[in-house]
Amino acid sequence: HLSIRRQRQMCIRDSRQPVRDFYFSALFIILAFIALYKLAYPYLLAVMVEPLSVINAEDFSDSGNLQKFFSFDVIFYILIVGMMISQGVITGLVIYRRELLESWIGLDFSALLLIWLLGALLIMVLTIMKFLGIRIISYLFDLGKAEFSHFFYLLRLIVFGVTVMILIGAYFVANNFHALESVYGFLISGFFWFYILGVVGLFLIMMNRLSFKKYHLFTYLCLAELVPFLILAKWIMVLGQ
Repeated sequence: HLSIRRQRQMCIRDSRQPVRDFYFSALFIILAFIALYKLAYPYLLAVMVEPLSVINAEDFSDSGNLQKFFSFDVIFYILIVGMMISQGVITGLVIYRRELLESWIGLDFSALLLIWLLGALLIMVLTIMKFLGIRIISYLFDLGKAEFSHFFYLLRLIVFGVTVMILIGAYFVANNFHALESVYGFLISGFFWFYILGVVGLFLIMMNRLSFKKYHLFTYLCLAELVPFLILAKWIMVLGQ
């Protein structure tokens, strides 16, 4: 039994290095893309990552439109966000579904990097689809052009939350791999409640900035945000079991 246990420990140690290489390579690529984005669109990046903009809700004083959303600068930014989210998802799969990844694509560096890039593109497409869905629901509820402000307000919160997860995860990937599972579960739970609070904050902002009744805005946010998010959260919980 001791020899079997030692063999398992050796296998775990051998699989750590490809995961570390993937994690920090992906992080380096993300930082490189952010640096390029800052050179090309310094003002837009400052607006996107400004923490005070969450409190001030300046987006709700501007009018957004579909043409502006599909500009290259916005799509490029959404791609970077997709890369960040994809890194968090792949890390979660490595922690909670290691056997599935090993049987599907393996845990070597190139396989993890490939699935991360494909995941980033998929998340970018899903993010665009989410905006279109919000736009349709906003049209049905006759909210004007509030979907643009709504979408980027919560996208900013997602960026803040995922950034914290990536940075804390980087510390444990490098220094204490064994504790990563428990820490990552705590980070996912924290992100869940952070997003819920963000939706509540969005409701309060829209209630103050838009002349609509409370139940009208509440129903809109339930259809546009809470129901899809709770379904996704339930799927993540099942995956993590």
